[in-house]
Amino acid sequence: MSDQFATDVFGADIRLDEKVKIFEKILKGINNLDDKKRALWMDIYTNAVVDRQSAYANYTQIVSICADKSSEWAVHGRTVTATLERMQKATEQLIKLAVLVENAQEKNKPGEKELTPDDIFRKISGN
Repeated sequence: MSDQFATDVFGADIRLDEKVKIFEKILKGINNLDDKKRALWMDIYTNAVVDRQSAYANYTQIVSICADKSSEWAVHGRTVTATLERMQKATEQLIKLAVLVENAQEKNKPGEKELTPDDIFRKISGN
């Protein structure tokens, strides 16, 4: 995996800095969000995306090593499990963050169509 590109779970090459810019734009659209919370949410988002992408890169590497080799699966099975759990935790962080952003958006723009957590998650994950 290169530093500039990462392959997401769906196989699309997406630049990390593009994902961060999209999320930053979403946060800038929330007028009642203070700078400290905005910075914290940016850190949470960036860390979760980087962690998920790193875990996925590790997972694909281990799977390619273990392909059709039961002895390798026996050696690396725990690592595969830990890597999948790491991806799951990062995804859960993104979902929780999406709910926080949704709540902030609801307070920001009363009367407009409400976004669901799934809509926000799709936006911030670049899907």
